[in-house]
Amino acid sequence: MTGARSEPHVGLGTVGVRELALVDSGGGVSPAGSGWRVRFFVRSEERWHVPVDEASTRQEMSHGASGVITRVRIPGGDIVASVSTSLDPSGRPHARLHIANPTPLPIGVAIVLTAGDLAGSDNVASVTVVSSGIRLGCDEVVGFPRDPGALLAAADAASLHRMLFEEQSSTSTAAASSGRGQAAGAAVFPVAHRTSLTLSIALGEGDAAPPDSLPDDDTVAKGWAAHLGRGARVVTGDDVVDSSLLGARQRLLIAAGDGIPGNWPGYDRPAHTQLRGALALALSHWGFATEAASMRDHLAAELDEGDATTAAAWLLASEAARSLGGATTPSAELVLLAVATIDQALRRPRRRPAGALGLVHVADADDPYDAVHSLWVVAGLEAAARSMASRQQPDAAARLSKGASELRASISDLSESRARLASALGPWFDLETAHRSPAPIMDLDRPDPLETALALISFPRRFVVSHESGFDVVAPSSPGANWEIHDLPTANGSVSVALRWHGSRVALLWEHEGASLSASSIDPRWADTKPAGETLLDPRTA
Repeated sequence: MTGARSEPHVGLGTVGVRELALVDSGGGVSPAGSGWRVRFFVRSEERWHVPVDEASTRQEMSHGASGVITRVRIPGGDIVASVSTSLDPSGRPHARLHIANPTPLPIGVAIVLTAGDLAGSDNVASVTVVSSGIRLGCDEVVGFPRDPGALLAAADAASLHRMLFEEQSSTSTAAASSGRGQAAGAAVFPVAHRTSLTLSIALGEGDAAPPDSLPDDDTVAKGWAAHLGRGARVVTGDDVVDSSLLGARQRLLIAAGDGIPGNWPGYDRPAHTQLRGALALALSHWGFATEAASMRDHLAAELDEGDATTAAAWLLASEAARSLGGATTPSAELVLLAVATIDQALRRPRRRPAGALGLVHVADADDPYDAVHSLWVVAGLEAAARSMASRQQPDAAARLSKGASELRASISDLSESRARLASALGPWFDLETAHRSPAPIMDLDRPDPLETALALISFPRRFVVSHESGFDVVAPSSPGANWEIHDLPTANGSVSVALRWHGSRVALLWEHEGASLSASSIDPRWADTKPAGETLLDPRTA
């Protein structure tokens, strides 16, 4: 569902900020869309170690999923590099690269800036390395904590690496330029045993802040814990799944940006629109109402641009937020504008005559975008139908549902990625039962923000399902597994449920705003209408 392929990466960012830091498999950092990247090389007693090329390099998310840790094995132990993102005292976004040498031996660390971001673009016309940092044009984009021992610059990365490995350097200013945008610069620092080096990397315009002005990794982790304490929470009892879920929720907030997602590699305009729609849905489903509202507002501002997927995404996000209790009903004028946009777009490809809500379109199975676009439009029309029904306009709702049904019938083939989309849109998109099931748990670990959002939308269906009269608790896939859900928004109001096994029986604790609670796949004889309580179920009666 994305455009051009990019390098494997992890995206880091800050809540409410669009700028991203993309961390590659060797611990290198690239501000998204910048055209350049900052890497670190390590000089041990024997040789230079380039993390991305070393078989010993390992990478993991830090505790609380707030950053990325890269470990590189050298004689004497591991060099540990951590990357986190935060705002400087003036509110500008930065990445902080901290390189620790816990070994008993001193090392050299080269901080290397080269052209080429993770999307493959080059944008370093000139580079200047000075004692305080690395400059691109007028901006000092990398900040040093102290004077380096050596400075280097060259017209391209290959020449710079050769100079570095042959230990050619300057102790004053080093500068280079490239007509191809491939200039490169580096600084080498001695790092004594059991000490560290910390750098700042500006993710937006202007100079990098002093490294010591940025919060350390522990402070960033505490900030993320506070952010993730908002909204719904799910605890599965499986440490691996819970860690994946924590990281996925963090990526959701990062991807939301300031209401418009950041410059994620591989996203063209159509894919970016789908991303925004999926993010708005996932944010509402997990109770991040402020971020979801910002996303909807930006989509609404573009309704008059004539893009059907934008209109469908806004309809779907707005109706989902209303039904989940996180927003007021959108104005009828905006709903009709969005529907008219879809109507025009569906007739345009085949030059259909004008008419009120023609809404007949056959998805082209050979066009991946057309099929995915149609999935969004079907869901958007169903959302519009529900919106009109809630306004006591049954005739308009019926016409919209009919248009959605006609378009749905034209979608005959679902690839794996389209099936994941249909699964996420499950309550709004009625294909086959298999496509209404939750996404695989492994999807929570996908670094792509669209895949993360889709997985998060469907994930709670593993535990509780909302229906017309209330909620039904789902039997655990593994008998004996304890789990709990807190403050999950649904169409029937908020629900909190905990499942605790006691031998062969199951203790169920709940608090909800619906009419009833059942557990038909655990104990089909039991149901209760009290808004809160606890009981002991007997799975043997199922």
